Amino acid sequence: MSRSIHTRSVAALTATALAAGCVSLLAACSAASPESTARGLDAATERFIACLQAGGLDTRTTENGRVLVKVPIEVDADGIPEPVAPPEGEPGGEVSLEVIDGAVYQSVDDPADFADDWGIEPIYADCLAEVPDFEQASNDFGAPDDDLDPEVAAAQTELLLAFAECAREQGVTDFPDPEQGSMVVPASVDEDTLRSILDACSSDLADSEAPLSVRMEAIPDAPGGDLGRVFEDYPELTDHGLMVTVGASR
Repeated sequence: MSRSIHTRSVAALTATALAAGCVSLLAACSAASPESTARGLDAATERFIACLQAGGLDTRTTENGRVLVKVPIEVDADGIPEPVAPPEGEPGGEVSLEVIDGAVYQSVDDPADFADDWGIEPIYADCLAEVPDFEQASNDFGAPDDDLDPEVAAAQTELLLAFAECAREQGVTDFPDPEQGSMVVPASVDEDTLRSILDACSSDLADSEAPLSVRMEAIPDAPGGDLGRVFEDYPELTDHGLMVTVGASR
């Protein structure tokens, strides 16, 4: 059994997104293969995986061939990875997590995005040097509303526009309109303010037939930061799925 926890590659992204109900939101949130390699992998990817395994790493691949490495992150009772401190410095690209049979696997574009104390980065970097023709597959998430019925997507946008207007009326004057089917929560909003505007403005949004997609402009100190988890306390908003991404827009 696997669960997908994904991030989008966005400017200044340094934390992992929380994606409860991700499968219902995006077709790209597919389960990882339980085998070390999946059918259809090119020769370079197979050599790269063999190199990682020779270095003592446990690997998996997603259905589209993105390589994952087992990492020492615990999961909570809901199957969500526990927060960990992100590596120092700017991220090198997309980062995603897969929870497979209670273990967490991480995929990266840049080995520097593995936590320093895991000891994974040097092995991964050595294998990149050994297999220079390896290319990591993209997560290829698409926009949150790509797979929605057009009428449902249009209705969701109208509800998100109304929510943003209500938030501004509640005093969050810089609360922006939605972007590409996602609610955008500005960096100025703290947890108390977010709960306040959700309490005041989300009654109509609760009637939506679409998954809720949210982008947090503030970057938390750790993956799946507290602001993203606030939405888990509003099941009426997330019963069709929830995807939270963090970072500034492209």
